[in-house]
Amino acid sequence: MMRSPLILTAVQFFSSTLEANTSKFFKHIGQPNGDSFVFYSNGTMFTDSLLDMKYYMNQQIPENNPNKKHQKEPVPPLTRKPDLNNYELLSQDKLIGTYKNPYALPLGFLAPKSGMNNSKVPADPIKYQNELAHRLDPNIKSLYQPANYSHIKYNNIYKISQLNNAILKKKNMMELSYITLTVPVQRDTSYYMTLGTNFNKGQISISVDGQSQTQFTPSERTIIANIGNEQIDGNINIQIFVNASSTMLRDVRLYKVHNSKIAKFSNDMKANPYKISKWNERSMTGTVNVKSNNQALTTTIPYSKGWHANVDGKSVTPKKWENMFLYVPMTKGHHHVKLSFWPEGLTAGLIIGIIGWLLVGFEFYRSKLRKKQLTSKTNDVNDA
Repeated sequence: MMRSPLILTAVQFFSSTLEANTSKFFKHIGQPNGDSFVFYSNGTMFTDSLLDMKYYMNQQIPENNPNKKHQKEPVPPLTRKPDLNNYELLSQDKLIGTYKNPYALPLGFLAPKSGMNNSKVPADPIKYQNELAHRLDPNIKSLYQPANYSHIKYNNIYKISQLNNAILKKKNMMELSYITLTVPVQRDTSYYMTLGTNFNKGQISISVDGQSQTQFTPSERTIIANIGNEQIDGNINIQIFVNASSTMLRDVRLYKVHNSKIAKFSNDMKANPYKISKWNERSMTGTVNVKSNNQALTTTIPYSKGWHANVDGKSVTPKKWENMFLYVPMTKGHHHVKLSFWPEGLTAGLIIGIIGWLLVGFEFYRSKLRKKQLTSKTNDVNDA
């Protein structure tokens, strides 16, 4: 969730001044990104929790939701998100359903200080999320597990030996060409598929149980697609259509995570929250209870040199985790923490601005004084 610079929340950002670290983080977690934009359209239940995605407004009411009311004029969805089956449907009108995420974390929470450092980022966004979850909550050993398909059917496609990095080649260039994967699914489990850059280039398209897996494109790296979150055991069928004579299924893998693991991660992080009691446009104040040393008050506030931290009345230098967010090292005990934002260079800018206005005022005064003196001299000459 973007907070810029203080508690303005958004899930997409388009700007020529977008910081490279923001685009890199979105890339790492499998979201559409570029040099001047990021778009949070492919969130998993883990990133929804971590980034405090508390509410969703979605055009597509999941078919398995028992509270669904059939509507005649739905707005076309940005992407499929079956995970909404596991969120609470708060309200629904003719076009939009509003959901609440029960796993959303607070703005700040405690995590091991050792988890703030990461030297190498896996290319696979699911593996990265696995590592990130473990570093924030060591009780989580492996959040995601590989998922498998039980059967594959071919329509005008030569057979392949494996899915990832396989080359799908048409037999007849003029006929519809696709493969169908049957994936066994368990109840209360989220299923995801990673998709490489050839999906973004339109070389392949995907449908799940007959519904198009629409996606926001382009993206510079592998993205994550939410393909299922079922309430009962069964199967889902994934069709991968080939839109070129041949194409490689680059970085195409299947993963799953049981909802109980997401609940455990969320509950563990919520156990030691940063309780904010006061805030305004440029600062917030709250308390945190630290039960052991070597902890960090971890936030999902984008890091900037303009942030300042004050712990129990003493200034502490905020630091950066994942090269993106702000954290404050903490010691054991109950602490009052104030976070405030004053943009770097703003003080110097104000001083320069004030001096500039003083110079303008002084020049205006001198000009008025000279004009007055000139008028006085002219009057004296006329009188003479």
